[in-house]
Amino acid sequence: MSKYKILLVLLLVASLGCGLLGGDTDDAGDTGNGNGGGAADDNGAGDAPSIEDLTGLDSYRIRYSWVWTPDDGEPEAMTSFEEYTRAPEAHRLGFESEGEMYEFVQIEGQAWTCFAGMCAFTQDPDPDELEGFATDLDDLGLDESDLDYVGRETINGIRTRHYEVDLNLASLLLFAQGDIDDAEAEVWIADESGMPSFVVKYESSWREDREEDAGTFEIAYEVYDINASFTIEPPEGATGWPEDIPAYPNATDVLLMESLVSFSTSDDLATVIDYYEAGLVDAGWTMQDETDMGAAVMQSWSKGGQTLSLTASEDEGTTGVVFAIG
Repeated sequence: MSKYKILLVLLLVASLGCGLLGGDTDDAGDTGNGNGGGAADDNGAGDAPSIEDLTGLDSYRIRYSWVWTPDDGEPEAMTSFEEYTRAPEAHRLGFESEGEMYEFVQIEGQAWTCFAGMCAFTQDPDPDELEGFATDLDDLGLDESDLDYVGRETINGIRTRHYEVDLNLASLLLFAQGDIDDAEAEVWIADESGMPSFVVKYESSWREDREEDAGTFEIAYEVYDINASFTIEPPEGATGWPEDIPAYPNATDVLLMESLVSFSTSDDLATVIDYYEAGLVDAGWTMQDETDMGAAVMQSWSKGGQTLSLTASEDEGTTGVVFAIG
């Protein structure tokens, strides 16, 4: 999946999380404490609360889906998920479509990107790489929509206010590939004291006439396990630094993928080579060949039935190192 496609999916989710909300409401009353996170007065519908992000929560899980069901064909679905815990700080985001799974996991100072059974591992990732959901309507280019108050419900253990949504059809053009009709949506917004006013659940559907077929498009979005205790684990089959290759103490920009290991360091080339010539011997490897070109060194090593190639080069104060394990 390209970064552009990932960004597009996040924008789609963001439009679910907040873009179809906001605006004025009809027959509105008191909001309660007026702080955007407290329970409203049960005697009135209350103003539509301002929608906040999920950063105030200790943990949560999200599942959401987009399903196109043609009248004369099989459903086509894209499903996605997100998990977050504050302690330890961890974030998991994934997409599944047409039998392909993409998964992104950050656990404190480690990160994995996985696809088709292959995982790339990095250390010290950008903590903002998986930011979650945007909440700024201007950023999303969406108009405000009207909320019609229905009543109160408890969804996934959270007290919420239930609204029907007067959908802004222009906002649906992000999803639609044809003419839209019979659009309807409902949303449930958290309304608990001490908790942000976030979207707990959202459902929408509409009829769509495309060139090749007519059918129904459905969106479902739900936040659950809110402030629950759970642990985010590394992806299944993901690996860390190979056991029989010494980890470099000052390594940065570490990337592990299948049989490749690469990293950078501010140490000079000679220091890196000295470290690995000693460390690989201690780990049971035997050097078979070496080519020294001054600013770059290439070595081949063997251990039992394994082979290892080491390439290191220095440029402008940075040494880059690549291992290939065979």
